[in-house]
Amino acid sequence: MGLLSFLNKKDGPLELSKIRSKKLLEQALKTGELVTVYLTPLVFGGAEDDSNAVYAPPATAKMKERCDDMAEKLFVKGDVNYYAATPHYKSKSLVPSSIKIKVGGDTSFEQTIQIWQ
Repeated sequence: MGLLSFLNKKDGPLELSKIRSKKLLEQALKTGELVTVYLTPLVFGGAEDDSNAVYAPPATAKMKERCDDMAEKLFVKGDVNYYAATPHYKSKSLVPSSIKIKVGGDTSFEQTIQIWQ
């Protein structure tokens, strides 16, 4: 029985709401069940450190990457001049329940990426 076994439903996904300690977070990162997601993308000048990082499943990282790619294209065209990604947490989980992305300027959009409920 592994460290994270109590967090898994029978043959189900990791229960993100129960990642409440650094030890559990590090184990989930090591197994690839969670990855580092930078709130402000590195290409936009975001820091590659804990102040800019949250931890989420790989599928969440891919969704955020698509939003960031769309924002980058709009920045290049000069249509936007504002970008913010804000994590929202529930209970004491170290994994955010969602990330809200706001992009603004002549063109704007908002996207909420739901991670867990």
